[in-house]
Amino acid sequence: AGLPVGRGVLSVICNEAGGSIDDTMITKCADEDGKGGEHIYQVINAGCADKDLAHFRKHLAEFDGEVDLEVHWDTRGLFALQGPESQKILEKLSGKDLSQVAFGEWIPALDLGGAKTMVSRCGYTGEDGFELFVPGDAIKDTWKLLLGQDGVRAAGLGARDALRLEAGVCLYGHEL
Repeated sequence: AGLPVGRGVLSVICNEAGGSIDDTMITKCADEDGKGGEHIYQVINAGCADKDLAHFRKHLAEFDGEVDLEVHWDTRGLFALQGPESQKILEKLSGKDLSQVAFGEWIPALDLGGAKTMVSRCGYTGEDGFELFVPGDAIKDTWKLLLGQDGVRAAGLGARDALRLEAGVCLYGHEL
């Protein structure tokens, strides 16, 4: 409730006893124009998705209030652009100055090759970086656009894990 619109935070999904079910990124968002439509955009781990969603649905069914749960993994792709050159690369692709976007801040619709992309300045590598939530119809073109940039290389979860371990960033199922 105290998280301002446009800010995100690493958090934990807790069970009834206060233990960890999963780690998660939570961002408080608003409509693109910043007026109304406040909502929480939450990123859960793909490997724990069934368990996490079952937990949310169980508690939402018991909740006496107006809350909707929407799952977007069939309509969006997620790319993590990480490393010391990530800001420069994203600025080149978007034509926007991102120097005032702090870690944990969210951009509702950054134009990347014609795709309105949700962007969060965050990452799980210990480096500066951005997570790019790309509309489903633009996933392939955005991937090609990113890989066409000098200094951008594709890397998998093994590389991410090595970097996050060096930085001391915990991950559910490993350190949590």
